[in-house]
Amino acid sequence: MVICLDLDRVRQVILDKVKYIRRTIYEDDQIVITPALGDEEIEKLILIALEELKQPIDWRSLKKIFYDIVGEDRLRECLVNLKSKGEIALLSKTRYCLPQYIPEEDMYKIKNPIIFKKIN
Repeated sequence: MVICLDLDRVRQVILDKVKYIRRTIYEDDQIVITPALGDEEIEKLILIALEELKQPIDWRSLKKIFYDIVGEDRLRECLVNLKSKGEIALLSKTRYCLPQYIPEEDMYKIKNPIIFKKIN
């Protein structure tokens, strides 16, 4: 069963959350300065995106959701952190999802064994 990912909708949810999280340091008619998001905030946003999707998503699609919000290196680093904490599952073909949304046919494709403790 293949479900079409609504990346634009999820991206909008994330953009709305970012507006809520970020505070403006300086603003005038030409520029707005806001601080960069911290790793903890990025990890929360990733979890929100995966919860919204309710299915595995590949790296390329995650990059599209977080484009202009978080750089690729920071996004990758936060995914590694979440994976090592067992909060997300890494599946074959560089796909990510929350443990509760791992499709049954992908159970043998889990790349981080710590996740089995979460689903069993």
